[in-house]
Amino acid sequence: MHVEKNTNVFVAMAVEQPKPNGKRLTILSNGGSDMQPYFMIKSVEKVFRLIETLSKKRYAGISDLANALNMTKTNVHRLLLTLRELGYVRMDSDGRRYFLSHKLFSIGCSVPERQAIVEQAYARMEDLARVTHETINLAIFRDDKALYLEKISSPEYLKIDTPIGQSDPCYTTALGKVLLAGLSEEELHLYLERHDSLQAYTKNTITDPKKLVKALKKIRKLGYSTDVEEILDGVCCLAVPIRDSQGKTIAAMSISGPKVRMTKQKMDEIKAYLLQM
Repeated sequence: MHVEKNTNVFVAMAVEQPKPNGKRLTILSNGGSDMQPYFMIKSVEKVFRLIETLSKKRYAGISDLANALNMTKTNVHRLLLTLRELGYVRMDSDGRRYFLSHKLFSIGCSVPERQAIVEQAYARMEDLARVTHETINLAIFRDDKALYLEKISSPEYLKIDTPIGQSDPCYTTALGKVLLAGLSEEELHLYLERHDSLQAYTKNTITDPKKLVKALKKIRKLGYSTDVEEILDGVCCLAVPIRDSQGKTIAAMSISGPKVRMTKQKMDEIKAYLLQM
């Protein structure tokens, strides 16, 4: 480490030193250190952090992104211009906010895992859409959330339309609870350790971990899950697991609709139909 003396201020210059375990130790100017893999390329990391942040925010301006990423506005602007030139981001009609383009979505659709799960489930999704006239969603467990892979939108004017690629907290939806119910006891224990505080989205959201565990046991027994206004007022859902040849839950499929149509009678009819599939 090289140290420069300037009057009474000592400035520590960051020096990256390779480590035997394949990491590199970066000495920071505040005296701390940051352990990272030696192969990490900072510019690439910044690009993907920007993409991930835009994915969460949907629409964001340069200042907002700079604050969220702890980067200069000039740096963010240059990254956005590059991504825009390559077709990965676009600007809104006001020219103030950026959003991700469908080019990234097209790349995501080519992921082999997604393709395999969608191919396995799509015929059943079409069947459910035909019978129920409601929106059918397909999701997998990713980063402790329910990640939406595919959907068939309801033909009704009033419908639930969750974007493909969106993620919702698992404990708040029928899809997510099915995915949680498919975890092993050890996996569920670790999940609950990471989420010991469950945020309420509506008055019906399960916020007590003990009640969630009880609900998951019931889901395993019944073979389906329900969501009655647990993430969004006025929305009801039913979900079932999709399992591989070994019986492990690899995805979940749901029927979502407005409460005015998802009456108790209709939900009971859907349950019976789902359990026969």
